[in-house]
Amino acid sequence: MLVLSGSGVSLVFFATPAAAKQPVVPVKSPGETVSVLRQYNSYLGKTILYLGKNCGRFEARSGNLIIYCAAPDWTVVIYRKDDNRAMIVPMAQWQERGFKVMPPKQRLNDAMVTPVFVPILNQVCKEFVLNTNKRFFESNDSLVFRSNTIKNVRKITCITTKGLVLDEKMKLFIHGLYNQPWTDEIPLELKNELSDGGEVVSYSITSIKKEAVPANFFAYPKNYTVVTRHEDIMASRKEEKKARELIDSLIDEYKENPIKDKAHK
Repeated sequence: MLVLSGSGVSLVFFATPAAAKQPVVPVKSPGETVSVLRQYNSYLGKTILYLGKNCGRFEARSGNLIIYCAAPDWTVVIYRKDDNRAMIVPMAQWQERGFKVMPPKQRLNDAMVTPVFVPILNQVCKEFVLNTNKRFFESNDSLVFRSNTIKNVRKITCITTKGLVLDEKMKLFIHGLYNQPWTDEIPLELKNELSDGGEVVSYSITSIKKEAVPANFFAYPKNYTVVTRHEDIMASRKEEKKARELIDSLIDEYKENPIKDKAHK
C-alpha cells in the first residue's frame, strides 16, 4: 500500500485576466524524499509524476512539458520549458475541465471495483471495470487525422492505487490531471477493449518508488510568457514549424500532381 502523509477533440482552457497572474513561488525549502510514479502514455510518451507534501509536478514530452501545483496558491501552471511559455489555470477550472489529453472521457462511477494484485508493483491495487458501447477514436490529438474506421469501446478497465492518502488540494490536482474525479486514488493503468477484438492501452504504470529531489524542485517557474491557447503549450514552436512545413509540402505536391476524379473520365 502506498501512503503519503500531508496537511489527441481540442483541449480548451477558459483562462480569465485574473487567472493570468503568475502564482506565488513557494518559500525555498531543502530537498526532500517524494513518491515518484513513472508511466507510459500513448499520447504523451514517458511521464513522471512527483508527489511531495502539499505539492505535485508532472513531466512529459522529455521534460519539456511540466505541470506544477503547490501550496499556498494551489494554482496549476502548465509550462512549456523549451519555449518558456505557460498556461495558468485556477484550481476550480482545473478540477472541472482537467488536462483533457488524459482519458477517459467517460466517468467510471458505476464501474465494478475489485482488488487486483499488480506484479510490477508487488502490491494490491484497485481495479475498475465498466462495460460500455462508446465510439473510439484513434487519437486524442486534434492535429492528427482520425481514422474513418468505426470502432466502439466494449469495456474500460482502470487500475488505481489502493489506500493512498493525499491532501484535499492534491486530490483535486490528480482529479484534473487524469480527468477522473470519480476516484481519490492515483490512476495507474487504463485500457480499452474494442468491438473488433483489439485492445488499446491509454497509459500504464512502470514503477512507483521513493526518490530524493533537490531544493525548490516544486517551485513554480518564473519570467515566462503567459498564453491561453492549448496549441501554444502542447506543441513547441519547433514542432509547429515542422507541421506547417509538412502541410505546405503536401499542398505543393497536390498542386503538381492533382488527384483526378475517375467519375469525370
